[in-house]
Amino acid sequence: MAATDDTDPATLFAEARLSERKNPSVLSLLLGNRGVLWGSILLGLMVLIAIIGPQFTADPIALNPMNRLKPPSAE
Repeated sequence: MAATDDTDPATLFAEARLSERKNPSVLSLLLGNRGVLWGSILLGLMVLIAIIGPQFTADPIALNPMNRLKPPSAE
């Protein structure tokens, strides 16, 4: 006896998977894929560092590089 398409386990499994993912949300896709999740965390961290990083640096104009590069003098 040959199995019909309705009782074929591979067909039933494929249909079950399709019915699970009719309208997945973006959050469920992010949490379901570890690579995307870790990539998003890393990207967010880099953006955060780029935003708050300039607050921790000195003013480059106040350093006066012309005076710093001169040789020692009597002054």
